Amino acid sequence: MYMAQHCSPAPLGSAPKPVATLARSRFELRPYTVDLEDSIREFNARLRERGSNQQFPESHVRDLPKLPGRHVYQDSFVLLRDGTVRGAYMLKYQNCVVSGGIQHIAAGPQLPLSEGIVDPEFALVGVHLVRDAMRRQPMLFAVGMGGPTQAYPRLLHAMGWSTQLVPFYFKVLNANAFLRNIRYLRSRAWLTAVCDALEATGIGAAAVRMARLFDVPGAQSDRLEEVDDFSGWADEVWARCKTNYSFTGVRDLSALQALYPASNTRFLRLRIRRGEQTLGWAVVLDSRMHDNKFFGDMRVGSIADCLAAPRDAGAVIPAATEFLKDRRVDVIISNQASAAWCEALLRAGFIRGPSNYLLAFSKNLAGKLSQNGNTRGGIHVNRGDGDGPINL
Repeated sequence: MYMAQHCSPAPLGSAPKPVATLARSRFELRPYTVDLEDSIREFNARLRERGSNQQFPESHVRDLPKLPGRHVYQDSFVLLRDGTVRGAYMLKYQNCVVSGGIQHIAAGPQLPLSEGIVDPEFALVGVHLVRDAMRRQPMLFAVGMGGPTQAYPRLLHAMGWSTQLVPFYFKVLNANAFLRNIRYLRSRAWLTAVCDALEATGIGAAAVRMARLFDVPGAQSDRLEEVDDFSGWADEVWARCKTNYSFTGVRDLSALQALYPASNTRFLRLRIRRGEQTLGWAVVLDSRMHDNKFFGDMRVGSIADCLAAPRDAGAVIPAATEFLKDRRVDVIISNQASAAWCEALLRAGFIRGPSNYLLAFSKNLAGKLSQNGNTRGGIHVNRGDGDGPINL
């Protein structure tokens, strides 16, 4: 049930037994600059002509440019063979907590795109892209990727990366809309008939109402406030929480304002307080889908990013859930790696479903985490990482 959409990357290609001509050709990997935009457009055109819908950005200007004093930024790189672009990828540099210390590492390769997906002659381009990324920044992680059977995560695994699925959770609020639109459950004729029967008889709606009786609400003293932007209180939350996780992206004020700028009203920023103390925050989305391959035409709420101490996850999740419920979304979804956040979702009435959202660590980063007694429960990763909550 691949209900969670992947937010990373195009496949690198898995063509059968190519002739390894790339190594015998003149090729170079270099930063994506304005003079390469025409070549990128030609690269994209060749992919389209051969039936691929994957495209690399045709402007060298990134969504997260490198600015003074900001540790979150993107760089793009291209692979040229004999002067022609045959592949490209991006890196998102950022500070992360790695086993108790702050290190400047990178998420990626992001959107690793190789002409090998349409031409076997270039099948080795993908390997060169990943190797180049690891040369530029050995401490790498990647998220999304569409599940372990896709070409890109299989390549990373073959190159020694460790991978694990980030659990996916969903909570149905509008049973009839869910039964009419959920593509996985309507993938076969008999399943479609069951969904239609559950809707027509009202059994589906009754089951949802019954399930809500077992939700564990947040404390009555907790207060939720929707804010237009993050401010100094976000740094206070980060200072209090950063030692609770063995791996997580730094979420100080500078990072949050870069990732979720006030100018982007699609991001709904929630502050959860108890008395005068800010317990944590969440970034949620309310998206009307249109013929989506997973959700059809449903209105989907998502808890994309969040931060609090593990003990306070049980305050943030119910608050974010009630906020989205009040907006009358049909279903709420979330991917969370941390055991504490997974438990908070279950207590709030979410159901765990199959996930296609992967987390991968390069050898160097996995080794660093392993040396310091890392546990999976200490990893706090969600849709706010990597490419961010795109496709939601």
